[in-house]
Amino acid sequence: MLKKFSVLGFILILIISIMGVGFVSWAVKPSISKSLLIIDKSFSATQLERYNSSVNIMWLLNHLKLNNPIDAMPYDYSTDSYNSIAEYENKSKTNPEVVFLAEFRPDNDSYNDDLKKIAEYKKNGSLIVGEFNFIYDKKSERNIALEEFFGLNYSGYYGIYIKDFQEQEKLPKWVLDSYESNYGRKWDLEGDGIAIGSSNGELFILRNDYHYQGHSYHSVVAENFQNLVPGEKYTYYGWFEIIDKWQGEPVAWLELDLTAEGQKIIADTGINFAKIPLAIKSDHTLYFAGDFSNNPMEERIYSFNKALRLYGWFALPKSGDLSNFYWNFYLPTWQKLILNN
Repeated sequence: MLKKFSVLGFILILIISIMGVGFVSWAVKPSISKSLLIIDKSFSATQLERYNSSVNIMWLLNHLKLNNPIDAMPYDYSTDSYNSIAEYENKSKTNPEVVFLAEFRPDNDSYNDDLKKIAEYKKNGSLIVGEFNFIYDKKSERNIALEEFFGLNYSGYYGIYIKDFQEQEKLPKWVLDSYESNYGRKWDLEGDGIAIGSSNGELFILRNDYHYQGHSYHSVVAENFQNLVPGEKYTYYGWFEIIDKWQGEPVAWLELDLTAEGQKIIADTGINFAKIPLAIKSDHTLYFAGDFSNNPMEERIYSFNKALRLYGWFALPKSGDLSNFYWNFYLPTWQKLILNN
């Protein structure tokens, strides 16, 4: 018994020692000045808990010990997320190295001016990163301009994994409404699967183990970008949209092992649902075709070395959980984008 406690004590001391070294080495590491502009048109300093896109990326900036050149201080999501370019330029006239359009729906007065200014940043060498669900209206001139800016075409199809079809209170309302209008009956499904909708009101329900194998879509890195994104396959359970044409190159794909039954129900769309772009890189732009940054997470300590890797180790694969993909694929990709640009 004494020997057992001695071993456990040794392991505990070892873990504490490793953590202590991690905190000390992070503390003495010099900060890096890096100019990033985050545009989040949903941002409100009084409702920070709602806006995961900005908060989560700020966690990474703080972990990497990046300082904002405007004030030479660490980035702070209460002061360094902006609703418009004009807000940013009230503080700085410099060209940011990276611009992240975290929430950029074209639905407010500053949008046209913002897009013109962002085009200037792009021309001057900034990397412009966009993400999911602001190219959502195929008839809008503003959305057409965004498609041209990123060099891609949004098919009009989007989807999400659903862990339990029977938990109707957790299902998106559009799924329930579209199911009744498309199939003429109330929602009556069991199991898990993927719901795919369209801007034309279509709805396809892909049931796990019948229409496809495996829990959901998983990441596959394109051969030319092995040095940018993690090469292992990670399952993704969140929202995604389907890009069917592009001018640049897919950095990675989301793949789904469709069965013959699955291929049959979506055959008339002309879309290859088995392999869709996860991210597309073009001239000074990168577009993430999923809601990857909007990952609900509790506040986590960032002030120790290898924190990103450690959280990735503990984010074990679990059906319906976003953490494994987020910590092991999405944030490491952002780390390389920021540090290498």
